[in-house]
Amino acid sequence: MNCTFSINETSRRSPDRTLPLGFFAISHLWIKGKKNRRLITGKWFCIESDNSKIFRVLRFSPKLEANKDDSKGQISIDYDAWNQLAGFSEDSSQPLSLRFRRASKMEFIRCISSHPDPSYRIAGWLGVISVILGFIGFALGVVSICK
Repeated sequence: MNCTFSINETSRRSPDRTLPLGFFAISHLWIKGKKNRRLITGKWFCIESDNSKIFRVLRFSPKLEANKDDSKGQISIDYDAWNQLAGFSEDSSQPLSLRFRRASKMEFIRCISSHPDPSYRIAGWLGVISVILGFIGFALGVVSICK
């Protein structure tokens, strides 16, 4: 999905104040069908601008505007992410052209390491380390059985 999004003083925070760090919200009108929206809610997405690429989890908000004909709308995202997408520009009120796509399985490590909440990053890295140690333990068990 390729669209131009704007942010203003009021949409720098979630309109309903329930959007946690690491999430972003767009209007439900961008995705056709309730089933399709339910399938992608809570999934990791890569958001790319001309300046940067970030990873956030998708939510929908009916309070945000969407004009599919002009490919323009509003996005609710944490201010640090908007600054990063804008290339740390002095004027953060300018609309940005953003591209959205589902994050691939290979990008999952980048999703973990770029989360704005440190507790999520720590938990993610502990999970990655646990999987690696599990593979090492499994490999050592197989080697000892084969000898």
